[in-house]
Amino acid sequence: MPPILLSLSVAGLALSVWAPGGLSLAVPSWLLSAPLWCAVLLLLLLRCLYHPSVPAVRVALEPAEACDMPPRVAPPSAKELADPVRKQTTVDCWDPATGHYLGTERVCSPDEVKERVRRARAAQQEWAQSSFEQRRQLLRILSRCTLDHADAICRVSARDSGKPMLDAAMGELITTLEKNAWLISEGEGWLAPESRSPGRMFFLKKAWVEWHPRGVLGAIVPWNYPFHNVTQG
Repeated sequence: MPPILLSLSVAGLALSVWAPGGLSLAVPSWLLSAPLWCAVLLLLLLRCLYHPSVPAVRVALEPAEACDMPPRVAPPSAKELADPVRKQTTVDCWDPATGHYLGTERVCSPDEVKERVRRARAAQQEWAQSSFEQRRQLLRILSRCTLDHADAICRVSARDSGKPMLDAAMGELITTLEKNAWLISEGEGWLAPESRSPGRMFFLKKAWVEWHPRGVLGAIVPWNYPFHNVTQG
């Protein structure tokens, strides 16, 4: 078989290809023009440099959260800690690394929990109708908020779980940001409907898998990654 012959010119028909069987392919000269390809390369460069506008969200910190060393709080007595009634209404918080007493948090009543679940269900029904572009933008906002408050997140997470600051940065910040980045770039494709083979017995039918929001769920999670568990729940 004789080799394929290529002929290139800059005017008229720019590119011609002849094959033994008489096949001929002609491409207009403008398709090979330098200005066109410069414009294409410029658009690709701008696409790589483009970043959508992401609103900033500021979170007000409590005085104890904003300082490196929280103020000393006198812990309750052993009798108070053993009080069964107090245990039903109060959660005592300690820094596992130093043993310092951080204070208390009030336990929500069953009615308060039901009310919050009701509100979450109402919000979820509206959120289920949102597009993935809206969800992608929310993830971008969450990522920016995480970066803007990185020091406070590491400080409070380390204090709450007893981990060092480096572990908080790696396990709380970087893990959260990387998961958000993956969802932003890959999530829509993985949540798209997927076709499945119905098998030879049902060759006249079609089968596919669709992903739908499940609504409000309760989760029992480890305590050692407080920020990551909340943002990725």
